Amino acid sequence: MTIGRLHTWSEMIAGWDFKQQDFRKTMEEAISLGDGGFAFIDPPYEGGGAGDTPDVLYSSVFGKAAHDLLANKVTEATNAGVKTLITINYSTANLDRYAAFKRITRTQTYASGNLGTELVIQTYESPFFDVMIKNTGWEVFEDKIAA
Repeated sequence: MTIGRLHTWSEMIAGWDFKQQDFRKTMEEAISLGDGGFAFIDPPYEGGGAGDTPDVLYSSVFGKAAHDLLANKVTEATNAGVKTLITINYSTANLDRYAAFKRITRTQTYASGNLGTELVIQTYESPFFDVMIKNTGWEVFEDKIAA
């Protein structure tokens, strides 16, 4: 069964271009692709560093201004037809930033062994979404999704 899934996924992602780069460049490239674009963004957690100082884990500056810009770019990309998936820390600020999109919470085990709540932002409808939610135990903020 697992081998069958590997073949299915291999066929599905054939031709995809995987990159690790600055979110601004990623979002601009995705926007240029329009409805053929998909972006996965896993930014540093807001509050991980002291304001706009380098984040300890990522060694990059990613403060409130960068998080606000990312949220604006996600909206711009979505309006262009891009599908975007973001994993980010659960916070009131992030719930507000991404209020127009599907927001999902999940329990995350970090490298330190600590447990925390992570927010998953999804700007598109994925196949078998309800089954995924049921099988993972994740929670959806359906009452707050913008129509």
